[in-house]
Amino acid sequence: TEIYTLSLHDALPILKRLDRAAREVVIALDEIVWAVNPAHDTLEGLGNYLSQYATEVTADSPLRCRLEVPALLPARFISSGVRHHVLMALKEALTNVHKHASATEVRIGFRFDDPTLVLTVADDGRGFDPAAAPAGNGIANMQRRLAAAGGTCEIRSAPGAGTTVTLILRLEPPPPAR
Repeated sequence: TEIYTLSLHDALPILKRLDRAAREVVIALDEIVWAVNPAHDTLEGLGNYLSQYATEVTADSPLRCRLEVPALLPARFISSGVRHHVLMALKEALTNVHKHASATEVRIGFRFDDPTLVLTVADDGRGFDPAAAPAGNGIANMQRRLAAAGGTCEIRSAPGAGTTVTLILRLEPPPPAR
């Protein structure tokens, strides 16, 4: 058996990669547990989780995250499948901000005007011309996910003016009280 020694200077990048990988695994496991737990099939459960997720994924970056989520949300049912599609679209939007926007701030808004849920992800980055955007999968994936959940995904952007992704979803009314 050979023993290797590393200086702290050499070990630090390796330890940082291990720390990042461990955090990503914890987030992924947390996401799976959240997605299948019917106790979270509410607007409040969705709003809380999306806020927590956005805070965690921006915590170790220079990107400032501002959340605009109501303190109280109605006790409306939202299925685990719909919650999953909304989460995946939010993840894609935040990934795009991190990778492409060169933003300093991202604002995440969550509002419910019965029966419509509106989630916005707006950054102050460099923006782009949507008509001339390269053919990547991110925007198409967000649009497919929202369509699968019965909603729409709108992208507004212009060079130098940041980008706003708006996810709009009409929720089914609650069943009548008996």
